[in-house]
Amino acid sequence: MKVTVVQLSNDPKKLEVEMQQLSEHIKEQQSEFLLLPEMTFAPWLANTASSSAEQWQQAMDLHQQWVNRLGTLAMPATISTRPVVNQAGSRRNQAYLWLAHTGAQKIHDKYYLPNEPGYWEASWYDMGDPVFDTARLGEVRIGVQICTEMWFFEHAREFAAKQV
Repeated sequence: MKVTVVQLSNDPKKLEVEMQQLSEHIKEQQSEFLLLPEMTFAPWLANTASSSAEQWQQAMDLHQQWVNRLGTLAMPATISTRPVVNQAGSRRNQAYLWLAHTGAQKIHDKYYLPNEPGYWEASWYDMGDPVFDTARLGEVRIGVQICTEMWFFEHAREFAAKQV
C-alpha cells in the first residue's frame, strides 16, 4: 500500500493551496492512503487554557467543510482527527477514517489529554472512553493513537497482538 503522510498549515489561507498541492501529489504518486495531522482543518484551539464554545463550533464547521471536500480533491482513504460533540454534549477529538463511499467514520475519541502550555486539551474537550478501536481498509486493520496517546505503549502492544 502506498501511503502519504503530510504536515499541513492550519492557517485557512495557506491550507487551500496546500490541499491543492497535496491532491496533485496524491494523483502523481498514486497514493492509496493519506494520514493527515491532528485537527488539521482549523487553527489549533488548545494553545490557550480558556475554551470557547463559539471557537469549537467554528472548528467543527471548518473540519466538516474540508471533510466534505476530500472526495472532490480525489483523496484516497484518509485518517485524521476532528473536533466533535457527541450525543451527550461532550466535546471530543475524534479519529476517523474517511472513504469516498462512506464518508468519515469514527475510529475512537482521544483518551490521553495533556493540559499544559500550548496543549490545553483537557481544558477544551473531554476524554474519550479508554477503548482503542480499529478500522479496516480492505485487508488492512488500522489502529490510531493520537499524539500523546503514543506515549502509552500498552496500546501499541495490544494492536500488535491483534495484528493491527
